[in-house]
Amino acid sequence: MEDKAGIRRIYRKSWPYDNLFGTLRHELDSAQRGVWNDLLDMAKIGRVRPGLVSPGVGKAYNHEWLAAFLNTPLELLEESLKLLKETKRITENGAGIEILNWRRYQTEYDRQKPYREAKGVGKEIHKICPSCDYKAVTSAKYCPKCEGVVLNKDWTGGKYGGSVRR
Repeated sequence: MEDKAGIRRIYRKSWPYDNLFGTLRHELDSAQRGVWNDLLDMAKIGRVRPGLVSPGVGKAYNHEWLAAFLNTPLELLEESLKLLKETKRITENGAGIEILNWRRYQTEYDRQKPYREAKGVGKEIHKICPSCDYKAVTSAKYCPKCEGVVLNKDWTGGKYGGSVRR
């Protein structure tokens, strides 16, 4: 998705309740949670695949570069990575930094997107008859019950497949 300036926009889910009241708040301080959040953002737009912070296949960012990119002190990055490994949130090897349980941090939207696209959910144009309230997803121009009455566009498929009145 692009915004008005043509900048590519990618959404990453956040769990507010878990972030405020979960174990992460007690295991990491605010600066370390900032590093974690930045790693999640980098993993979302990963060059190799989502969930992996890496500049390319079989390559890992060196910590000095990563600290500079994240605008954080190297010591803070090192300490954060160490704690994230201890709490089993990441693994790190020559391929990059892997976010463990990556799917847990993703939206249901991403998981359901292929099914919605296959069904065309959210894109259907529904019509209604002004005389008899006949409703249908159709390309027909006239109501089959009321001969000669023109069907009006009235409601569209909602974001999750339900109907939304126009």
